[in-house]
Amino acid sequence: MSPKSPTALSSTKLRIVAQYRDKATMVYELEADGSALDVRISPRNAVSDAGDWKIEARPGRTHVAGITRWARTRREALIEVGRRWAADGLPAFDWAAVEGALATVRAL
Repeated sequence: MSPKSPTALSSTKLRIVAQYRDKATMVYELEADGSALDVRISPRNAVSDAGDWKIEARPGRTHVAGITRWARTRREALIEVGRRWAADGLPAFDWAAVEGALATVRAL
């Protein structure tokens, strides 16, 4: 993961506030400094899927379109989501902290 930008939310305050299953998808709701991020992790469902793992992330509790990326591993998919998130100018998050929080609960 790349270092956080000066406007990124503090990694010391980032925490998972909820985690649950939605069919084959694990959903993680994260919060930091009053901002929320929803991360959905799904395994390959069909031969035509673009990778082994899909991660979708969007600003939490909104209907704003988020970022979806497929990759060989969950960690690789998350890294790609973080890169695209920053490129699209979505609300800043410390993606290294997101990776750490998800690794803590063995999501990666």
